[in-house]
Amino acid sequence: MLKRIFIFSILILVSFKGLKSENPPICHPIHVSIVNMDLLENGLKFSVKLFTDDFQKIINSKYNKDYVFDENTKLNKVKKEIRSYIFEHLKLGVEKLKEEDYKLLKLKFNHEAVWLYFKLEGSFDVDQNLTVKNTLMTDLYDDQTNLFILNDNGKDKAFSYNNSDIDYTFVLNK
Repeated sequence: MLKRIFIFSILILVSFKGLKSENPPICHPIHVSIVNMDLLENGLKFSVKLFTDDFQKIINSKYNKDYVFDENTKLNKVKKEIRSYIFEHLKLGVEKLKEEDYKLLKLKFNHEAVWLYFKLEGSFDVDQNLTVKNTLMTDLYDDQTNLFILNDNGKDKAFSYNNSDIDYTFVLNK
């Protein structure tokens, strides 16, 4: 299973590599996101990788904005909408978690992809299991695939979400 997910990840990473930003964007036939999450002593940190054009489209549509996502995008200008969207579509089975707990640290643009870096700090406790509901971009694409990789004490665990598989419970190494 992990071998298939690894091969799938390589294919996804290759598909994210595109033309340089000064060239017109290419159409991509695959709709995919990648979330990397690390469990910390005092919370969680995670990054989300999405196609920039798709993410710009969903944020502008959902929040009635006219943002252009590129290297010149200022974090403070788009922080509220990005945090709201991620909070709504990446639900963690952690009690008492609020939208304000999702701290958007930075945006990083890499060719045709955007990386969003978050940290969750707080007194919430991750039990023996962590249930993750991942519906990123499924409100835009029926064929959306969301790869989620959890680093649990040095051991990677992964799951591939889609429109019909949106919940998964990771058993943690405690």
